[in-house]
Amino acid sequence: MSADPQANPPRGPPAWVLALADSVFDAVVSHAARRILEKLEKGKKLTVEDLLLLHLDLQYRELRELRGGLDSLRRELLERLEALRREVTLRMEELGRRVDRLYELRAGEGRG
Repeated sequence: MSADPQANPPRGPPAWVLALADSVFDAVVSHAARRILEKLEKGKKLTVEDLLLLHLDLQYRELRELRGGLDSLRRELLERLEALRREVTLRMEELGRRVDRLYELRAGEGRG
């Protein structure tokens, strides 16, 4: 098993297909929920399918909120990792400069 992400690209549909499917699903479920609410306003009884669609709409909304929170957390973690990478890079460069200075000092002592 290779650690190179290019060697094993992720499988599944492209991101644009998932975004389109998400958008279509959102529109369909929202429309169904509106129709069911209209049915309730008219005093009609709800079927099992109506209740299932309302439950599906609720679950979908909660999932979107959760996904938004996860996206936000991911961005925050990536920003923190980048800041940490910059800090480590700066420290490594400084350490390299110190080692170079020590090497130069010792090399100069050897000549004198």
